[in-house]
Amino acid sequence: MSPSTWGVWLAGTTLLLLVFQINCDVIVETAETRRPFRIYEDQPARFGDALPSDGLVGLVVRAKPVHACAPIAPPPNISLSEDVFFIALIERSVPGSGNGSECTFQEKVERAQAAKYSGVIVYNYKDDELIPMGGDADVLIPSVFVGLTDGEKLITHFSFPNLGFVVRITENTVFDINSYLLPFADRKSTRLNSSHARYL
Repeated sequence: MSPSTWGVWLAGTTLLLLVFQINCDVIVETAETRRPFRIYEDQPARFGDALPSDGLVGLVVRAKPVHACAPIAPPPNISLSEDVFFIALIERSVPGSGNGSECTFQEKVERAQAAKYSGVIVYNYKDDELIPMGGDADVLIPSVFVGLTDGEKLITHFSFPNLGFVVRITENTVFDINSYLLPFADRKSTRLNSSHARYL
């Protein structure tokens, strides 16, 4: 194999490995064109319904109360297109915090479902570690877990009342290099660390 051919093969293999490592994502898309804008890594829950093959698209709404350890407010009274749903953004409980703000992941999702949300994103209160959320209920809306930094970005930039963006929660990254990877190739915000790839 010539040096040039070897270089092309190595570059292609590296890109494919990167794609398959990023196997779970919250993809922020522009509401009007559905073009990817940011990608955040997530960890799907070990309970509840599976996500659709092409992901669950929705408007992110921060839960009230934020920990969802009590009944939460329903989604805002606004109209969405037929393929867009409401997704609750809930903060992970701090162990030992008390004051009614400590409950299980499953209880959080149950309260979001009772409030008529179609999906849940739980974000870490402490750091960017992705926690595998445990539970034993199968008949629940799908839910995923993201790190603190990504949760804060969703709150600040990509949640209601901002109607300019939706998120697509996926269990597998859509394998479209041109649409999903190349737009981030020259962004200074793109970075890799030793444990996983993340697009900020």
